[in-house]
Amino acid sequence: MAAERKPIEQLPGDVVRWSTTWAEIPKQMFQVGQEEGPLSGLTWGSAKGTAVMIRSTTDVVWELVKPDSHPEPKGREKKPGVILHYEF
Repeated sequence: MAAERKPIEQLPGDVVRWSTTWAEIPKQMFQVGQEEGPLSGLTWGSAKGTAVMIRSTTDVVWELVKPDSHPEPKGREKKPGVILHYEF
């Protein structure tokens, strides 16, 4: 679904999503603190929040750079490499 949209239409959503990923750290610290106690919230919660933030960022980056799964039409060769650019 996201691949069907133009990159310029995705840009505002990407900026908002990437600029708010830091909020995952205090969120995980709070959740782990509620479940396992305040010391675990400070240690394990911050590590878990950082891991969730990295995972969500790499998922979005992978969606941008992964090769298309569509086969090339007959008579055309698939070119190696990926070029990313936003259309303005």
